[in-house]
Amino acid sequence: MEIVYNKAPYGRRMFAALFDVACLFVLGSILAWLYSLALPSFSFYKNAQETSLSLQKESNLFVEEGGLLIKIDKAYEDEEKDVANAAYEKALTKFYVCKAFFPNGDGLALYKEQKVGDKAIVDQNGVPYWEEGNDGSLSPKEGRMADDMNSFYVVALNDYAYSYMNLNDDYVSSSRTIAYAGLYCIPVVLNISLIVFGLVMPLCLRRGRKTLGKLVFGLGVLNVHGLNPKWWHYLLRFLFLLVVEVNLSLVTFGLPLIVSFSMLVFGKRGQSLHDYVMNTYVVDAKSKKIYLDSEEYSLAQEKLKKISLENRGFQIEN
Repeated sequence: MEIVYNKAPYGRRMFAALFDVACLFVLGSILAWLYSLALPSFSFYKNAQETSLSLQKESNLFVEEGGLLIKIDKAYEDEEKDVANAAYEKALTKFYVCKAFFPNGDGLALYKEQKVGDKAIVDQNGVPYWEEGNDGSLSPKEGRMADDMNSFYVVALNDYAYSYMNLNDDYVSSSRTIAYAGLYCIPVVLNISLIVFGLVMPLCLRRGRKTLGKLVFGLGVLNVHGLNPKWWHYLLRFLFLLVVEVNLSLVTFGLPLIVSFSMLVFGKRGQSLHDYVMNTYVVDAKSKKIYLDSEEYSLAQEKLKKISLENRGFQIEN
C-alpha cells in the first residue's frame, strides 16, 4: 500500500501555528484570571499575604494608597523634596527601632553608620551628606540642598533599609511564597491550555489529528504508513512536545524549541523534533483525504475501482 501526500507548505504551517498560539493566549488569559481569583482562597497564600502586609506596615517603609501598600520612595517621588525628605527620615528612624527587624536594638547604630563615619553614604565626589556635631547630634552638611539630601534617602532606602527587611525570616518566607505562587501560574496555565488545544481537540478531531490551526489551514498529521496516527501514538507525540519542547524550554532559554524549529525549516521532510522522534509528518490535507486505517483505505480504493469500471461501460445513445 502506497499513499502519497504533499508536504505541508511552510507558509500555511506557520499561520496554523500562529492561530494555535492565539487560541492558547486567549484560553491562558482566562485561566490566569481565574487562577488569580482563586489564589487568595488558599490558606498558604492567605497566611503569606497577611504576614507580608503586617511586616510591611510595621516597618513604616510602605505607604497605603488605594488599598495597596507601596514603597515610601515611590509614594513620595512626586512630592516636594523637603516634604519627601521629612517623611523618609521619620520612616527610617521608626524602622531602625522596630523590634521585628532589629531585635538586638542595634538598628539606630546601623543607621548612624550610613550618615557619618567610614561607611557613610557619599555623593559623587565622595563627600558624606551628614556631619556630627560636638554634642553627637547629626545634621546635613552645610550647603546641602533638599535635592542633595533626597539622593541620600533614596540610597538609604533602596540599598540599605529594604535589604535589612530581607533579613527577617518570616518576611523572606512569605515574600517567597507569594512570588512562587505567581510564577507557578505560568507553567500551570500553559500546560492546561496546551492539553486542551494540543491534545483534547486533536483526539476529538481524529482524522488528521488536527488542532484548530491545522483545521483552519487544511493540514493534518500522518504516521509513517501514511495513515491517521492511533490515539496512543498521538498521545506520545504530544507528551514529547509538552515535556521536552515546551516545559524544558522554560528552563533552558527555549533551546529545544529552537532545535525543533530549525529541523522544521531546514530538514528535507519538514519534520519538527517531536515529529522526527515519533515518526510522524504534517502534510497538506486540503486536496487529499486522510484515512483512519488500512481497511478504510482499501475500501476507498475498491470503491474508486468499481466506479472506474462502471464508467468504462457507460455510453450515451443518440
